[in-house]
Amino acid sequence: MWIKGQGVGGTVKNYDQKTKKLTAMSVDHLKSEIKPVFKGNRLSFKVNINSEAHLAENWNTTETAIDKKYLKRKEESASQTVKQLVEQITEKMQKEYKADLAGFGDEVRIHYPFLWRKLKKNWDEVFTETPIQYDVNITIEEFGSQSRH
Repeated sequence: MWIKGQGVGGTVKNYDQKTKKLTAMSVDHLKSEIKPVFKGNRLSFKVNINSEAHLAENWNTTETAIDKKYLKRKEESASQTVKQLVEQITEKMQKEYKADLAGFGDEVRIHYPFLWRKLKKNWDEVFTETPIQYDVNITIEEFGSQSRH
């Protein structure tokens, strides 16, 4: 879902590094862009993931959810959590499954058809060795419930 930018919904749960309290964000909008990069003889991918979310649950009773510094920290923490998740699934696709399950090859075919003609017969093998860089940006647009216990 995150890599392909498809679907809406789901929750990102993570712990605040400063307070060690749980936060849950509900994903409202999701957009991703897979960009193949071909320089010299090297293929790589840059994936930009942008999402709007709302703070669904916040169990931190010491800080105010609408404080801009606090929200920025929450956005950065959620972005890092999602980045780790997509890196883990990418590693599984490349090392365990040895298969492109997210459509990276389609992007090569569209942007570099000459290259695709050379790689398509062995694409799954090529994919297992192709570097992929992720940039994840989650923005909190709305605030949900906050614990006062």
